[in-house]
Amino acid sequence: MIDIHELKPSENNSFLMLWSKTFGDSKEEILEFMTAFSDDIKCFTLTDSDNKSDNKNDVLSALTLFKMGNLHIPCKKKSPEVFVSYAICTDEKCRGKGYGASITNFASDYVTNYNNKINKNSSDSSDDCDAISILSPASKSLVNFYKPLGYEPFFFSKYHSLGEISDKSMDLRLSEISHSEYDKKREHYLEPFVHVSLSAKSLIYLSGYSKFLYFEIVEKSIKGIAVYSESSIEDEILISELLAVRISSSSAREIDENSGFLENFHLISEKEIADVANAITKTLGFKRCEYRTPAYCGNNFSDEIVQGMIFGDFDFIPNDGDEAENNLSYLPYLGFPFD
Repeated sequence: MIDIHELKPSENNSFLMLWSKTFGDSKEEILEFMTAFSDDIKCFTLTDSDNKSDNKNDVLSALTLFKMGNLHIPCKKKSPEVFVSYAICTDEKCRGKGYGASITNFASDYVTNYNNKINKNSSDSSDDCDAISILSPASKSLVNFYKPLGYEPFFFSKYHSLGEISDKSMDLRLSEISHSEYDKKREHYLEPFVHVSLSAKSLIYLSGYSKFLYFEIVEKSIKGIAVYSESSIEDEILISELLAVRISSSSAREIDENSGFLENFHLISEKEIADVANAITKTLGFKRCEYRTPAYCGNNFSDEIVQGMIFGDFDFIPNDGDEAENNLSYLPYLGFPFD
């Protein structure tokens, strides 16, 4: 008989072994993640008393649900809490039995019940939801696996690679900033777009293995932010988020820390941001770079750029996918999938 429940102390070792075997993370890395999100995390496990193994209480499938932040939707009153189903894994000997689907459904039901409970106790009469369930497919093939479970592609991003940096010169002014400074600038640049605002715990966790950067290219009126970590490949960095904007010459004011709103700007094109990625990589002393940016509508809705899927019906419809790149109308953006 299948039983899905919150992680029990007696299952800790089995849970950690399954996660580590599936994704390659060490026990220390897993515990660091769980500790970082503390009371904002739930670990669910699946056992099956009918399973033919030496230990009937072995964890056969697992899922970790955590609060990543809030969904920012321009002109919407509410910013729903974002629950991410993460590290979904099933023992390789038990795949094909529906365990992964069962525990994924369990997590989405948990968020639905959480949302219903909030709405029941709230005096707000709007139809806006207070919490949403999302997941980030570990591979393109899993997009179609999750669709029958009620998840639909919603968040998109674009992955890029610089095999070898060029010698192209650019007057880049680069400085390291704190995670709180990064968050303030990130929310400013992404304010016009549907995106996930990261929680303080998400940012603190990221700061444990990443560095936050701010940069300016004065002659091009470009400024932006980036988060990077060193790759396992020699002389390569991974920029998990790269946001760059061009400031309007008619309103080139610095950010007003008090009012929160700023200068007129727009995100720069893919071609320009490739030059920025090249300059950052060169300035930091590396030779190769992998980087990720928001995806604009002109990319079309391709599974290759699905960064996150959302559960259930949601009353936001992205713009048509046939807009020109120059319009830079961006698709809903998740940000860090903690990969």
